[in-house]
Amino acid sequence: ADGGTIFLDEIGEMPLNTQVKLLRVLETSEIMRVGGTHAIKVDVRIIAATNKDLEAAVENNEFRRDLYFRLKAITLHIPPLRKRKEDIPILVKKFSEAFAQKNQINFKGFAPEAIELLKEYNWPGNVRELKNFVETAIILNKGEIVRSSYVRQTLNLQPKITTSDNLPVPLNKTPDQAERELIYRTLISLKLDVTEIKQMLAQLMQAQVEFLNRSAAIPDEDEDKQEVKPTSLSAMERELIKETLKRFNGNRRKTAKALQISERTLYRKLHEYGLS
Repeated sequence: ADGGTIFLDEIGEMPLNTQVKLLRVLETSEIMRVGGTHAIKVDVRIIAATNKDLEAAVENNEFRRDLYFRLKAITLHIPPLRKRKEDIPILVKKFSEAFAQKNQINFKGFAPEAIELLKEYNWPGNVRELKNFVETAIILNKGEIVRSSYVRQTLNLQPKITTSDNLPVPLNKTPDQAERELIYRTLISLKLDVTEIKQMLAQLMQAQVEFLNRSAAIPDEDEDKQEVKPTSLSAMERELIKETLKRFNGNRRKTAKALQISERTLYRKLHEYGLS
């Protein structure tokens, strides 16, 4: 390496006793071979990398202060891959071409939608994880095009589902545009609530018909003397919810499904009617 460059990766993981030896080499520009008897002069450039906070490691006595300042001639901070996802297509191209050439594989590349999925992943293992993924994908797909289905399954990425409660509002909008987005979201939410109300009314109408049919089949000896009190819609709704809840042994999810309403609506009704 004399006259060249030495790259020391994960310098923050170096044991303290090894740090002492490295510092001596940097200070004297001399090394001694294993089993050797005399020092050898070397002229090398050192580039070190780490994902640890070396300043904190120094304060915690996990890294030598003198070695830290000896290495800290020029410091370059490279953000993790999750913060520079625009680099992913470039890195994928570089890794795939290098691996394919080294192993003499006629690789057909990544599909555009697969690249987009790779940009959705946070890559906790950083660039190394991406490189390993690319090489594994080439092998398992036998050089064929890597599709989005493979990426989604391998990285366990779930399809994006847009709901009325979490509609995306575009950034960099004017106040008027942002207000329109909010109105659209509210209208869609109201539309869903109206649908739930219609479904519940249909259930109530059916329950009322069944109730009236049962009442007509039972003769009342005092029916000529007493005025029949109409059953309120709220009372019928409460009874319907109560009976359905009883039918499913208090299981609210099954109850909501049977009533064709959301669990959120069911919880609101239970609280409203004192059934919670």
